[in-house]
Amino acid sequence: MPTVPFRATFIKTPLYWAGAILLVGVLIAASYFWNARGIERHAHELGVLRARLVFDMIQTTRSWIAGHGGVFAPDSPELNNLLVREGNLKIHLTSLKPVNPANAANAWEADALRRFEAGGKEMVATEDGEFRYMAPLVVTETCLQCHAQQGYRLGDIRGGISVVQPAGYVYDVVADQRRTNLGVHAAAFAVIAGLLWLSFATIRRHVASLEAERDQRRRTAEALAAKVTELEAAQNELVQSEKMASLGRMVAGFAHEVNTPVGIAVGAVSQNLEQIARTEALLDQEEVTEADLRTGFASQRESAGLALDSLRRAADMVASFKRTSVDQASDQDRDFEPRQLIEDCFLGLRNQFKRTAIELHADCPAGLALHGPAGALVQILNNLLGNSHSHAFADGTKPGRIEVELALADAGNARLVYSDNGAGMDAHTLAHLFEPFFTTRRGRGGSGLGMYIVYNLATRILHGDIQCRSEPGRGFRCEITFPIRPAAGAPS
Repeated sequence: MPTVPFRATFIKTPLYWAGAILLVGVLIAASYFWNARGIERHAHELGVLRARLVFDMIQTTRSWIAGHGGVFAPDSPELNNLLVREGNLKIHLTSLKPVNPANAANAWEADALRRFEAGGKEMVATEDGEFRYMAPLVVTETCLQCHAQQGYRLGDIRGGISVVQPAGYVYDVVADQRRTNLGVHAAAFAVIAGLLWLSFATIRRHVASLEAERDQRRRTAEALAAKVTELEAAQNELVQSEKMASLGRMVAGFAHEVNTPVGIAVGAVSQNLEQIARTEALLDQEEVTEADLRTGFASQRESAGLALDSLRRAADMVASFKRTSVDQASDQDRDFEPRQLIEDCFLGLRNQFKRTAIELHADCPAGLALHGPAGALVQILNNLLGNSHSHAFADGTKPGRIEVELALADAGNARLVYSDNGAGMDAHTLAHLFEPFFTTRRGRGGSGLGMYIVYNLATRILHGDIQCRSEPGRGFRCEITFPIRPAAGAPS
């Protein structure tokens, strides 16, 4: 039992479609989470960038102020309050060695300052709902003007600035973009899943339609094959019937022809018996002359000779008929003389042609003896002669000439050339000449099997090649080239 390809099973099984759509869903979900992680990274980077900008602004401002001799301002929480109110930011300047104890670092800031002293550049964290950023303050020459008494040297970490902003600011950005990302991916999944399901359903209907059409074609082909088998069987029966009909026509012709010499022989024998009775009557007389006896014997000799000639002629006809009938009933190879075979065919159809003005002419090298399927050649010649009689010469009502030539073509091949100078045929008829049941005499005794049988005998039995040429009013010519062997004992 042939296996069904998986793609065909897939198209026919909606459960597989769901699996494919689920796989698409997994891929879209993976895309969603990958994008979500990207959004979170981007929001985190935005928070860092915002805090870094604030730090850089304060650092630049302090450096500018320090470079201009500094500005004294009393310690006041107003700055932080302003930043918190305006930008949700808290700024804390601190150090591990604060000048003002109020600026002491908390635990997270102290950890960050220690990291800075160890070489860290900046520190970021999200704790207690806050997004925290801190960067170090490095001692410069302007810083030493005020902080030299604390023991700092150029390049030391004297403290840091922490920038704290509500984590909700970052989370709000992430949430908005995540909702957008989820909507886009959900819509993409819905569209793709719908298109896939619709595509699979459409393909399934198309495949079902194709399979139904294929099954219908297979059933039609099986039905046609069965009909073809029946037609071939019927055709073979018709071919055999045609062969037997041809043989029957030849038997009828032979019976008519052999009746003449047999009738003559019977008449001669009857006359001879009468002459014997008269001679016996003379002998019963008292006186009989030698002249009367010699006249009676001469008459008896003449009758006996006539009877013998007629019986010999009948015997020749019987021998010819025997060869021809056996050949037509058998496809066995045998030794034969082509000239005798052609003349036997002429003799078998003599009754059909003798009351016509059609000349039959055989052209074959004398003494040529071959070995092959003589029966096929007899059947071919009989069919060709019958076709010429019916078609070329209008059932023998028109005069003409038929020539049959059989000779060796080259080593191992013979050529049979059959031609007549009759009515010929047009291109359409010639093109369909070998088709079974094709005839131009439908309803007038034509079976359409004559030339079909000729073609099959030439190609299947003789294993040869057949070519026919004809034009309206210019006769018909048929050439058959086929392999043949010399007869046993014939010179090679």
